[in-house]
Amino acid sequence: MSPLRPSINYKQMRLNTNTDQKFAVLATSFNAFTKQLQNLILQSKSLVRISEAIQQINDMYLQIASAAEEQSLVAEEINTNTLNIKELSVQVADAAVKADQALERNDHSKI
Repeated sequence: MSPLRPSINYKQMRLNTNTDQKFAVLATSFNAFTKQLQNLILQSKSLVRISEAIQQINDMYLQIASAAEEQSLVAEEINTNTLNIKELSVQVADAAVKADQALERNDHSKI
């Protein structure tokens, strides 16, 4: 056996050890990257769900605003109709008083 052989074996063993260590570091880095990527995917999905929820809330807000506006218009129409009914009631009451007065005059003229 030549005297260089143990030195070559030693160098080869060191190279293998260094390669194994570098591979272990690379594998650890890859695993960490994979976990980070999975976390990003989960966060992205969460953001999509949040965005969808915000859109649903916005849609409900628009429906509520539309319903409130419609309710306001109905309330205005009811108020207008109530005022019209009041005015007609006053007119009917005035007409009833006039009719009663006319009947009384008619009754007095017969006596």
